[in-house]
Amino acid sequence: MRLHTLALASILSLAPGTCAFAPIHTPKIGSASTSTSSLSLKESDIETSVEQAKKGLLSVFAASTIFLASSATGSFVDPAFAATNTATAPPATATPAKGKVAAAPVVDPVASEKAALETAKSQLASSSVEVGKAKKVLGEANTALAKASDIESASEKKLLASKKALIAANDKLADAKAKEGRNGGDLNAMKEVESLASKVGAAKDNLKAAEKDLTNAKLAKKNAGKVAASANTGFEKATKSEETAKKNITTATTKLSSAQKKVIENEKKAAEQKAKAEKEAKKKAKKDAEIKAQKLKKEKKADKEKKEKEMKAKAKADKKQKEANAKIAKDVAEKQKALKQIANKKAALERAEKDAEQKAKSLESTISKEKAELEKARGGKK
Repeated sequence: MRLHTLALASILSLAPGTCAFAPIHTPKIGSASTSTSSLSLKESDIETSVEQAKKGLLSVFAASTIFLASSATGSFVDPAFAATNTATAPPATATPAKGKVAAAPVVDPVASEKAALETAKSQLASSSVEVGKAKKVLGEANTALAKASDIESASEKKLLASKKALIAANDKLADAKAKEGRNGGDLNAMKEVESLASKVGAAKDNLKAAEKDLTNAKLAKKNAGKVAASANTGFEKATKSEETAKKNITTATTKLSSAQKKVIENEKKAAEQKAKAEKEAKKKAKKDAEIKAQKLKKEKKADKEKKEKEMKAKAKADKKQKEANAKIAKDVAEKQKALKQIANKKAALERAEKDAEQKAKSLESTISKEKAELEKARGGKK
């Protein structure tokens, strides 16, 4: 980051109320607070704005002085930190006296590049250790593979010898059987056949054992080959990591050198950027003060007109609401009256219906009595 950019960052990092060209936060026209707060603004508000502009200029001057001090000592001061110290201090000490700048911690501008270089060196050391370990594992795996190959070769030779021994034993057994046949059951020939048959069985057992040994040797060699291949892959991977770490050291060294050169160039431009920032800040403060005064005047006039308009609109709306309420009350009264009439009619109908039911029951009772008397009279005549 160039120093003129850092200087601008230090100005922008100031608290909104302390910067000469801080935005004017004015409530939107139409809110309730605008009507009261904007009307209470006085000429003292303009003086406050000018006072804030002065504080902002002093803050910029403090940050720029820190840059110059760091250029003289060959060190670098973070402007954002310096601006924070100036802007966030208590009100009593927010504006330091002329010629006095609060001490700020020195920050190395190339700290990240140095850290990257140290990280690369650490990675190289770690990679070298891993290469040594992988090389040892590979050597042990190759030794085990060579040993397994020797065992396999010896097993193959042993199997071949077992096959030859079995063939020779079978040949001798065949000759002995032929001799026994020629001699017509000679006792010595029979014993020789039995002895040779036993040797043939032993030869077969030896052949099976040799075949099993060879199978196990081949399996052991296969497994040893897999281990050796895996060890070789690990060694190649560790070697590539070591090469990458060496390249990272070269890259980090180059970046550190470039960053150091850039810091020197940026420090030379600090004084020029400081003067330019001070000039622009003064100009901005004056312009902002004028704009704010004009804006306050317009807002007062607009608020007054708006308030009058709102009062008229409110009176009109209140009148309409009053008329609407009266109409609603009238409608409610009429509906209540109609409901009452309906209820009265319903009650009258219910009473009439009840009287009719009672009359019907009385008539039925009379008819039943007369019918009973008539039946009784007919029975007497018979």
